[in-house]
Amino acid sequence: MPVPRVVLVLLRLLYAHRLLLDPGHTIDDVARKLGYAKARTLQMQLRMVFGVTAGELRESMSPADAVETLTRRYFVRPDHPVEAARAVGASMQPAVRLGTR
Repeated sequence: MPVPRVVLVLLRLLYAHRLLLDPGHTIDDVARKLGYAKARTLQMQLRMVFGVTAGELRESMSPADAVETLTRRYFVRPDHPVEAARAVGASMQPAVRLGTR
C-alpha cells in the first residue's frame, strides 16, 4: 500500500486524466488547474504512472481503465492470496517515487 502522499498524487493524476478527456483542456490548462508549477512535471508523472503520454492517455484510456491501472500497480499486494490471484497476468510495476511538483 502506498504512503498517503503517493495516494494523493495518484488521485491528482486521475483528476488530470478526467480533465484531459475534455478536448477543451490542454495539458497546460490541466497542469495550471491542478497547481503544477510546470506542465512538464504533470507530463512526466502521467508517463511514469500510466506508461503513456498525456495525448495517448486522452485517446486510449477510459476512466475505468485508468482506475484499474492504478489499482493493479499500486494497491494490489502480491503477498495476499486473493489479490495475487487477481493480479495474475497483470503487469506489476513497482511504485515509483512521485513528487508533487
